[in-house]
Amino acid sequence: MMTPSERPTSSMKGLLADQPTVFGFFMVIVSAAIIGWNLYDDYQATYRNSTDLLSNLARVADEQISGSLRSVDYVMQDVAAEIPRKAGETREAKVAYAKARAQSFLEIRQIFMTDAEGIIQFTTFPTINKFDASKRPYFVNPKNAVDQDRLFITGPVKVRSGEVLFFGTRPLSAADGSFAGVVGASLSLEFFDEVLRSVIPEGKSADRLATINGDLLSRIPNPENYRALSIKKSRGFRAHLISDQQTTVHRTEADTGRKQHVTVFRTLSAFPLVVSISRDYDEIMAAWRSGALLHGLVFLIVVGVTIALVRVWRFSERRAHREAQRLDDSRAFFDDVLETANAMVVGLDPEGCPVIYNSAAEEVTEYSLEELRGRNWFETMVPRKRFPAHWEAVEGAAANNVPLDISEYPVLTKSGEERFISWRNAVLTNPDGETVTISFGIDITEQKEYQARLVTANARLRSLVRALESRNQEISKLGEMVELLQACQSFEELYGIISRYAGDLFADYHGSIFFLAPSKDMLEQVVQWPGKVSPGSAIVPDECWAVRKSRPHTSGGGEGVVCDHLALESGEQSLCVPMMAQGDLIGTVVLQRRPNDVGPLPEDVVRLVVAISEQIGLALSNLRLRETLEAQALRDPLTQLYNRRYMAENFQRELTIAGRKNIPVSVVMLDVDKFKPFNDEFGHEAGDLVLKAVANMLRSLCRATDIVCRYGGEEFLIILPDATLERGLERAEFLRKEVKNMAVEFEGSTLDPISLSFGVSVFPGNGSDPDDIIRAADVALYASKNAGRDRVTAAEQNT
Repeated sequence: MMTPSERPTSSMKGLLADQPTVFGFFMVIVSAAIIGWNLYDDYQATYRNSTDLLSNLARVADEQISGSLRSVDYVMQDVAAEIPRKAGETREAKVAYAKARAQSFLEIRQIFMTDAEGIIQFTTFPTINKFDASKRPYFVNPKNAVDQDRLFITGPVKVRSGEVLFFGTRPLSAADGSFAGVVGASLSLEFFDEVLRSVIPEGKSADRLATINGDLLSRIPNPENYRALSIKKSRGFRAHLISDQQTTVHRTEADTGRKQHVTVFRTLSAFPLVVSISRDYDEIMAAWRSGALLHGLVFLIVVGVTIALVRVWRFSERRAHREAQRLDDSRAFFDDVLETANAMVVGLDPEGCPVIYNSAAEEVTEYSLEELRGRNWFETMVPRKRFPAHWEAVEGAAANNVPLDISEYPVLTKSGEERFISWRNAVLTNPDGETVTISFGIDITEQKEYQARLVTANARLRSLVRALESRNQEISKLGEMVELLQACQSFEELYGIISRYAGDLFADYHGSIFFLAPSKDMLEQVVQWPGKVSPGSAIVPDECWAVRKSRPHTSGGGEGVVCDHLALESGEQSLCVPMMAQGDLIGTVVLQRRPNDVGPLPEDVVRLVVAISEQIGLALSNLRLRETLEAQALRDPLTQLYNRRYMAENFQRELTIAGRKNIPVSVVMLDVDKFKPFNDEFGHEAGDLVLKAVANMLRSLCRATDIVCRYGGEEFLIILPDATLERGLERAEFLRKEVKNMAVEFEGSTLDPISLSFGVSVFPGNGSDPDDIIRAADVALYASKNAGRDRVTAAEQNT
């Protein structure tokens, strides 16, 4: 008798000696491991692909929303820079300007500006002026912030009209750098609803845009039901804020139930907003569960086949009279497994005719095994004429007696419908020595359709990303152009910058820029691309409908009246945009498609042309104002000669150059003889006319390098670089004679001839200090006066 201590050891030895059991156990463990690993790997890939898609959509939403908010920031900077220049204008003019700026961006509803105490100075809101906003968050937050050089986002706020808005405000700085108030805009949430709609995934999904405090600005779908609600208690949202990453992924509960969603949170690149995109977890895993079902069915079949083989193996070792019964039981069990499996099981003989055909295969193909007996599977299910691409592989497998090396191919059902099947193939040999091809298949038609939709969605996403990158490049170039335009010191610089950036931004178009001539009766072409400006190109203002209407006008392409200054071919289209400054026309921009390029101009191109025309108009207005102010500061308003200030600033420079080059500089001072009696007799108007005539004569007879100034009253001073005293005396004598030939008409009669008295000094003979040299010329001038006038006298030289 076996002792208790011997029984476990004997049982273990008996189990190891049972080879069929060991083989079956090994096959089940290996199959389970392989299928489990495949399931885990498929799960990770499905989850990762879904989160990658959601992250890309969140990034697209980030770039679109950030780009729009940067545009709003640019508008706030423009308004902040322009309003101080309108200090002398009425509040209505400022409001009109702000409305015009607000209308150039769809995101902006209204614009306002406060002083340092929070009192609204002007606003495009239909509200009472001088409204106290000192306790409003959109004023308090920028005022108390350390970093004030940015756009502050506040909201959402429900206004009196019931509409939910949020605000973008930018601090204003006084001349000493102190806080001077804010300029702000109320921003529509509908635009951001559209952005979120454009990136929402298919199925049970939701997009959200929230502030850093968790207040919802938008939620797609049904944004109106969620505005101003808070998600700050959401575990996913709180975990995202705690992390130091821009994008995080979390499993969250849905807004409308307790179902699990996969949610991607992304903090916007430049603004304190968080965008989240979520999708139902069950929808994400639907495809994986289908694959898991197939793997499970395959595992069941493998287990069933293994058990059957083990049983057959065992039965073969037993007595012969029990082999047939055992084998029949095993076959019956195998048939039961095939019939209960949801996967298609098809066995083909060497001629390709079905010999094994379970109910799942009958359900998919609508054929029974009896209908297919003696019929080639591929000729029936995969007709050569309909699916020629698969037949080369089919014939190659048949010739080499190997399984068909195609994991997926379509079959044609009895009703004529195409179903796409994923196959696993194996070759077995039956007891008669014949090879039988066993194929396990699962219908993946719906999965293929989903993959096709996913490819289409990815293509659309790539298109959106390319369009967004193009827009960001245009905004960047526009910003560079605006910065350079504001720094231009001359019209030549202005034209060069416009030509360079306009040619880059509109490389596929012909373009011209016309500025209004000083006479205001012609628009002169100053820039064109591609190529250089055509000399003398100009148009009459009334020939352009954009100038007449004071707003953009489209010509050709079946839209609008064609401007008279355009010559368009059939189907071509052109855009004219007027440039305005302080309500006055200063020029126009003309954009036209190149030859053989027909069709309407894209809306984004039209918006970009309008934006550029505004910036060019502003830069041109500033440049003209600068030149006017410089002229007023350096020229005498009556004679348009340089004034005494200009003379003083440049005389020392000329002396420094002369001293370095060791060359002389002569100074000629002249005075109109008997000007006071003449002025008293004929009046100041006649006296001014005489001074203008003398100034015009001096300007026309002096060299370009000479500095001609009105020194004061009826006195003039001429600085002659690189001129000796003798040369200065010669020039003075020439001018004295020429003035006698000048006739001045006043009130229909010619005034008496004019005479001039001159005094001439020289550097270095009369010193090196400007005052000493001028004083010497002045003394010589008075010597001419005392000697009887109408003469030239040289200053005495220093010893």
